[in-house]
Amino acid sequence: METFINKTLKPFLIIFGLMTMLPGQMTLLPESGLQRVFQLKLLPEQTIMVQHWGLMIFLAGLLMVISVFRTQLIFPIMLYVTLEKAGMVFLSISNLNQPWAVGFQKVILIDGICVLYGLLYLYTVFKTRKSV
Repeated sequence: METFINKTLKPFLIIFGLMTMLPGQMTLLPESGLQRVFQLKLLPEQTIMVQHWGLMIFLAGLLMVISVFRTQLIFPIMLYVTLEKAGMVFLSISNLNQPWAVGFQKVILIDGICVLYGLLYLYTVFKTRKSV
C-alpha cells in the first residue's frame, strides 16, 4: 500500500486539487456556479454563504496543488481535506431524501474517492511512523 501511495500521491493532489477548485466559481458567480455545480437556484439571502463556501473549497483545492511543490504541507493538507470531505459526504448522504440533494451525487462520488484515498494515505503515514 505504501508503494501505491508513493506512486500516486502527487497526481492525486494535482487532479483532485483542480477538481476541488472548480466550485470556486461560486465566489465570483454565485448564481451560475450554484446552478452549474449543484443544479440549485440561488436564494439572495444565501449569496454570501455560497460565495464563502466557494472560496473555502477553492483554497482547499489550491493548497492540495501547492503541496505537491511544498511537500512539508502534504500531511496537514491531506488530514484537513480528508476530514472536510468526509463531512461533506456525510452531510450529502444524510440529505439524499431531499429533492434538492440530486445535485450532490457528484460530490458524494468525488469527495468519497478523496476520503478513501486520504484514509489510505493517513494509514500509510501512521503505519510508517510506528515502525520507525
